[in-house]
Amino acid sequence: METTQVLIDIDDTAAQFRRKFVELVNEIHKLNLTLEHCDKHYEIEKALGLTRPQNNKIWVEINKKGFAQTLDPMENAIACIERIASK
Repeated sequence: METTQVLIDIDDTAAQFRRKFVELVNEIHKLNLTLEHCDKHYEIEKALGLTRPQNNKIWVEINKKGFAQTLDPMENAIACIERIASK
């Protein structure tokens, strides 16, 4: 039987990427930003007013093994993925 692989873009489609990004920014840079700050620009680092060095520190954490498992799922994302997988 042939199998099909489906790749799913998780950042803010299946999982709460921006929420975790803001949490990391606040934790690492001792800021007090919220998700509402992200609405100002589609590039999150610009919306949050991060410098390149500040942004690079965040991406060091994001690129660590296991980061994706720390993201909270979007509402109904798990059920949708399970439905796709069952087809």
